[in-house]
Amino acid sequence: RKKGIPVRWEEFQHTLLKDKPCERLLQLHHSVAVELAKRRPNKMVMLMCYAPTAWPSKKIKHYGKNVIAEMMNLNPEYVEAWKGKVAGMTGFTYWFNSQCPMGVNVHMSAQEVTDRLRYLHRNGFKAISLDPQGTWGLEGPVYYLMGRLLGDPSLDHKAVVKEYCDGVFEDASQPMLRFFNLMQKRLEQVVPIAKTDIAADA
Repeated sequence: RKKGIPVRWEEFQHTLLKDKPCERLLQLHHSVAVELAKRRPNKMVMLMCYAPTAWPSKKIKHYGKNVIAEMMNLNPEYVEAWKGKVAGMTGFTYWFNSQCPMGVNVHMSAQEVTDRLRYLHRNGFKAISLDPQGTWGLEGPVYYLMGRLLGDPSLDHKAVVKEYCDGVFEDASQPMLRFFNLMQKRLEQVVPIAKTDIAADA
């Protein structure tokens, strides 16, 4: 760090960029969306909100009813910043990316996934995309749970995980269910998801 300038881009994005977003780039995106709305009124524009465009413009009040924001950071402060500025939001997440520090490991418990998806649902998210890497052997129940919750976020996550084990492991369902429950309980104790990463009331 030199004279208060962040060293890493993540720090820059979370601090300086928040108060001074890249207005010229955001204005360009807005002008493209406005023109497309005239030429293709029945089409939607997906605006990637990532790195230089992670925060919304301070000058553009609304991007238009044809613009969906693809949020690359799903923390509440980013979600709140974009609320009311676009027609809707979708999310892209690295929750299970094996290239991240957790590596080929179990990244989230069923409870943590449920909290996150319910938060996104309450905030009007239309869809969510996942980074392609993953470990189906250890995280299969959580992936299955995500698919089911996207259809109905009110589902009981414990019942859904049992449903997965019953369907995949048949006669071995009960010991596998105990295995996953024990593993995820330990995960929550050792590497918990920060409460700032999900809704405060989740």
